[in-house]
Amino acid sequence: MSATQFQAVGGRPLLICAHPGHELLLFHWMEMFRPAVFLLTDGSGGNGQPRTVYSETCLRGLGAALRTECPALPDRVWYEPILRCDARPFLAVIEAAQAAARQLGSTLIVSDAVDGYNPMHDLCEAVGAAVAARLGRDGVVADHLVNAVTPGAASPIEAEFSLDPAALERKRAAVGAYIPLAEEARRLAQAAPGYLTRECLRRPVFGWPENFSPGWEVTGRGRVTAQRYHDVIEYRRHVRPIAQTLRGATAS
Repeated sequence: MSATQFQAVGGRPLLICAHPGHELLLFHWMEMFRPAVFLLTDGSGGNGQPRTVYSETCLRGLGAALRTECPALPDRVWYEPILRCDARPFLAVIEAAQAAARQLGSTLIVSDAVDGYNPMHDLCEAVGAAVAARLGRDGVVADHLVNAVTPGAASPIEAEFSLDPAALERKRAAVGAYIPLAEEARRLAQAAPGYLTRECLRRPVFGWPENFSPGWEVTGRGRVTAQRYHDVIEYRRHVRPIAQTLRGATAS
């Protein structure tokens, strides 16, 4: 489906991102549809500085809005409940996003896609699915699509947006102004040369199977060995049970 065939039906769409900066991958889409944006983490990683101010500046310039009902938190803060299989922080975001969707008349929920790169990316897809499901229980026909943050996401493309030269220049400027992501943007440009010129919304297809080996498990073990973290988050023991809880918690 092309941009001319795609319409965000209803009010402003919701965009739910695991990390600040992910929204840049949908820069032109945000120009067109001005979503309300929820950020799960503040982008500080293990020991860095929060980067939410860069996202807030970008969104304000586009006429989009950063929602702050559930403030973005460091990854380390999220990892603690994940290791306890505690879904409550994710449910709080779902409830806030559901309320925002009611307020704004949103019928499109866009979230990060499962990609096996980071557990927060993967759980972000579960959050988006739960928001759409809850809206459905409210009698609102809401669609859930996903944004592939890394090339590892395998969801099929539902809508594709090509950038004209002027839009591409605006996007390049926004990426360049997002200083904390300069190195990450360089790596992404090498891995996926067309990531700036092409924006896609995808249909989520991940079914949360019992057996799945995400790359972030290997990364986590390495960080525990390096004594950066004390425990390894595992898909089967920690992330899948939370996702299953979120998928089942569709009642208002």
